[in-house]
Amino acid sequence: MKQLFLGSSLCVALIMSGCTSTPTSPAGPIASTSPHTTANASSLPQISPSLFKQHWIASEINGFQVDPKATNKPSLQLDQATKRFSGSDGCNRIMGSYQLSSDQLNFGAVATTKMLCASADQNLTLQYKQSLEKTTQYRVSPEHLILLDSTGSTLLVFDVAQSVN
Repeated sequence: MKQLFLGSSLCVALIMSGCTSTPTSPAGPIASTSPHTTANASSLPQISPSLFKQHWIASEINGFQVDPKATNKPSLQLDQATKRFSGSDGCNRIMGSYQLSSDQLNFGAVATTKMLCASADQNLTLQYKQSLEKTTQYRVSPEHLILLDSTGSTLLVFDVAQSVN
């Protein structure tokens, strides 16, 4: 009975110690890096609303210009509420999830439909999908979206197509 009581008391003590606050250093509390808890959140870079209100059409993939006369060009839209992206690879519809911060953008696995498109450049569609998956950074203006890899090299350049409300 003593062992049961001692074991129970030890478990309760461990649980209670997990609920105590973390002590601060002698210099004071450690500043949070979360943009939601910092005292001066206005000094942090903000995500541009133009990123979400646009339908982006690819104009360049891996340094090669997309044919301006092509009827089906790779495209991209980001849904801010669901953290999902959608668009086209020039033939098939693409979709998936993304993670975004002030200057970082990472796409999850790119899912595609499997339509047969005789006029589509298969190399272009493959490079487009691979470039999305390599993306780690972005730059945006009201007219252009540039996706970059971890070294800062440009992977994709998009032009705005039309406003989406």
